[in-house]
Amino acid sequence: LRPSGWQKGPLLDVSKRTDPLMIERGLLGLALAPDFRKTGRFYIYFTRRDGDAMVEEYRTIPGRPGVLQPGSRRTILRIPRVHELSNHNGGHLEFRGNQLYISVGDGNDPGDLANLAQNPGSLRGKILRIDPRKDPVSGRPYRIPAGNPFVGVPGRDEVFAMGLRNPHSFNFSTSSDGTSMMSIYDVGQSRFEELNYL
Repeated sequence: LRPSGWQKGPLLDVSKRTDPLMIERGLLGLALAPDFRKTGRFYIYFTRRDGDAMVEEYRTIPGRPGVLQPGSRRTILRIPRVHELSNHNGGHLEFRGNQLYISVGDGNDPGDLANLAQNPGSLRGKILRIDPRKDPVSGRPYRIPAGNPFVGVPGRDEVFAMGLRNPHSFNFSTSSDGTSMMSIYDVGQSRFEELNYL
């Protein structure tokens, strides 16, 4: 939406890269970088036609947020599918400072037979935390926050929280005493849903 009204045509169309007939797949998340007004950086989370989950960066032209920069697409993360249905993909993206939080489901349905959510070596069934700016030392397309729990110990450095089924959304809040809290909304099976607090 522009001050003058709705923009004609989409800013970005990924419909040909997704499969609209598959359940719980498609474009699942969008987040603007904190410096969006200056850099035009934004991020999407979607599932490809083959079921892999993707986090990609795009940029708009500075000062023209309704115009995509040609050739600005950059792959940040690719998370391979783990089941033929490629269900339970999560997909919520949210910035807190320069850190991007990414919710990723266990990739299965109905059960996590491979126990990926409890495996710190897997990106599935997790909340991930990265800084999506390129790491100038390693050349990796993102940086790892030093405070992530598996930095320097066995497990994926990107993991922030684990043991989740299909965390479809989350949010942050701060209490009156200054304590920060993350609320994670997770999917149950037949009778119960789940709400987790960090």
